[in-house]
Amino acid sequence: MTLHPGNKNKGDRGFNNETTGFLISPRQLSSEFAEHPMDFARDIREARTVVCAGDLMNFLWKNLFYDPKKPLAKGLMKGDFLLAVYRHLNTGPRTALKTSDGRMAGRESIASIVGLTKVTPRSIAYAATLARFILNDQQMWADNDHRFRGEEFFRIILRIFRNDPRWAKSTLAWWNKRVFDEEPDSKVSKFKGRVGPTTEALLMQERAAAQDNDGDDSSDGDS
Repeated sequence: MTLHPGNKNKGDRGFNNETTGFLISPRQLSSEFAEHPMDFARDIREARTVVCAGDLMNFLWKNLFYDPKKPLAKGLMKGDFLLAVYRHLNTGPRTALKTSDGRMAGRESIASIVGLTKVTPRSIAYAATLARFILNDQQMWADNDHRFRGEEFFRIILRIFRNDPRWAKSTLAWWNKRVFDEEPDSKVSKFKGRVGPTTEALLMQERAAAQDNDGDDSSDGDS
């Protein structure tokens, strides 16, 4: 089934569509969906396969294709669709699909209006919750989607960040670079001071000295 983004009827999304179904498939079951999408979708509808909030979906990962030999943490919370939704919400629709880091010129963004200068686990969790709703087949917003509980999903993401501070720091640095073009602390110069006055100050000193010399010359001429 072809996905038509402009269609407000979401009936062709979720597990009714191979693209959106693959994106919201549980990470460890994504290959099963890719091999038998119709059977997988039918099992979901008939509750033979149960998807809950703890079954983190494919779109949360940078690499959409699951490799059981690689750590699950690799690429987690770095998915392209998740990043696009976050940018659309906070730095404006024009930034959603941009390939470069940071913001874009144009109308003031929500981030600027509310004073958001850093990406937080809570703002990522909010974007992820909304991203799943965009992809599912619910016509109207609802916290629950069959066995999936939106509030629980939100809290699970916060817990993932909270339980691994080292991973959280690295992941947030990745986000801040792409959303606000902020370099991680490790790449920012540790030098906090400066040597001597600024260029402007030197220019002002030169002008002041020139004026003093002009004054001295005028005084010599009057005597």
